Amino acid sequence: MVQSGSADPLNYLYLGQALQGKGEYEKARAAFEEYNRLVPADPRGQVFANACNLPGRWDSLPEAFEIKNLASLNSKWSDFSPLNYKDGIIFTSDRKENLLESPVYGWTNHDYHDLYFAKKDNPDDPFSSTQKPNPFSKNINRTYHDASPAFSPDYAVMYFTRSYNDKAAEKDQIKTHLLKIFSAGNNGKGWTNEKPFSLNSDSYSVAHPSLTADGKTIFFSSDMPGGFGAFDIWYCTWQTDKWSDPVNAGSEVNTFGNEAFPFALNDSTLYFASNGLPGYGGMDVFVASKKNGQWQIPQNLKRPVNSSYDDFSFVSNQENSQGYFSSNRPGGLGSDDIYAFNRLPVIPEIKPVVEAKPVIIPVPEPLTVSGYVKDKNSMTPVEGATVYMLNNKTGMVKVLITNNDGFFKSSIDPDASYVIKATKLNYLSDCLPFLQVEAEKVRSQVIPRDLLLDKLEVNRVIKLENIYYDLDKSFIRPDAAIELNKVVKTMKETTISIELGSHTDSRGSDAYNEALSQRRADAAVKYIIQHGVSKDRITAKGYGERKLVNKCANGVNCTPEEHQANRRTEIRITSVSSKMPDNAVAIPGFKEGDEVDRKQLPADFFDNCR
Repeated sequence: MVQSGSADPLNYLYLGQALQGKGEYEKARAAFEEYNRLVPADPRGQVFANACNLPGRWDSLPEAFEIKNLASLNSKWSDFSPLNYKDGIIFTSDRKENLLESPVYGWTNHDYHDLYFAKKDNPDDPFSSTQKPNPFSKNINRTYHDASPAFSPDYAVMYFTRSYNDKAAEKDQIKTHLLKIFSAGNNGKGWTNEKPFSLNSDSYSVAHPSLTADGKTIFFSSDMPGGFGAFDIWYCTWQTDKWSDPVNAGSEVNTFGNEAFPFALNDSTLYFASNGLPGYGGMDVFVASKKNGQWQIPQNLKRPVNSSYDDFSFVSNQENSQGYFSSNRPGGLGSDDIYAFNRLPVIPEIKPVVEAKPVIIPVPEPLTVSGYVKDKNSMTPVEGATVYMLNNKTGMVKVLITNNDGFFKSSIDPDASYVIKATKLNYLSDCLPFLQVEAEKVRSQVIPRDLLLDKLEVNRVIKLENIYYDLDKSFIRPDAAIELNKVVKTMKETTISIELGSHTDSRGSDAYNEALSQRRADAAVKYIIQHGVSKDRITAKGYGERKLVNKCANGVNCTPEEHQANRRTEIRITSVSSKMPDNAVAIPGFKEGDEVDRKQLPADFFDNCR
């Protein structure tokens, strides 16, 4: 869609997310930044672009977990939402148990989700293999989705998520069935006495319950009104005989995206999944702590728990030392798989004994500027473009070459202004001024806009603006010379050959207009040749009134402005060579990283850039 050149800006956001999923963070950042440029009011572009810098930093840190795929538990279907239950694991799966009778969920062509239980061979070892999983309870597993359980401390009450076929919500033209939370009691003979959660609604979903260890707070995910994004984390507290009104976990936890699958280790430690907080891509697992009644900024659990795919349904034991999570990363048995984890011990830093504490002077991040060079028409990256950065303070020019993403980056001096110009053979160049912002506030700076190169192709017609002649005359006026000098400059920096065409309006005889336009075209071509362009690369053509751009033919009453539109000068590209002509004044062949004096470039190289 992006390569089509006419994509809705939202496709740049989708492209960035797809590239994130592949772990191609530089390309993803370029897509997100382009979306941010096109839709600056949407915070997702800049947030996701900034997040693309994090995986590289995080990957240098020591891993805090060791993980293992629970192959004895997983299937080729979707398995998720694991939870310790007595001597085994209860979890959610859409595995096919009865191919003849069970209904099929249209979005996946799998069964609807049900709850399953598998006994562990060693309940104290999270990596322990399990026995064959079996359906958890016929009373709970119904026709449609039943998933994501939570239990009271004494295992007497279970909360779970269920979907129905009777109500559906439509968002962004996608219709989905609503999710609701139910509870059931266990009297020793099975799970009975189902009750709907007090916040269930036919207008929004309520899902993924999690109880604190004391059973007095229930966390859940919902897209009910009053949130910060799509699905938010909410909670209620138990008050005598009912749950309180819902409380949103706040803007530190919740974002413009989806926050789901909460797990309350206790009333001050909350694990959850989010695709709105900075991460590797897709859903990532985060942990938030509560201090002085306020949730603090969530922390990404990083690799190996998180990946560029969807990672969610994180649960742990009360010691927070081991547990499980779900992920659809490659290498599993099915779409979503359950993984076990052991938290690795934190290795204390061994500090040498010294008599005096050394003074460490912090070194600030280098001051840099970066940007992208793109094709003006398709908005695709231009690889191998040469970028010239003129330091107005020193008069030196730094030479950069764009990578396959059209990206360039360079260190810059504080308190300096720059002119940045991008060129590539047989493209019209682009340039702009750049004023370095206060270094104390922004160390990594971005140019005000992308540099856009306009490709020159055979038969392309370019209208020359402001080429005027005195009445019935053909000599080159000073104002016309300014525009023709631009043609001269373009011819010297490219390999194109052109036809220069002159056109008149319909007033006067056809023969007179034909001759006048030819004289004017000859005069313009002569001017260009006199300024250093080979006569073999340019021809003159007078068209008279044969190619009018509007209705103003002979005998038609038109305004002066309408007649003026027909009196124009155009150049048509007749050929594009792969080799610079011998008599062309080419830009010197600098290489990446060169820093040269301004005087080594043509005198007019940075003209019209300010």
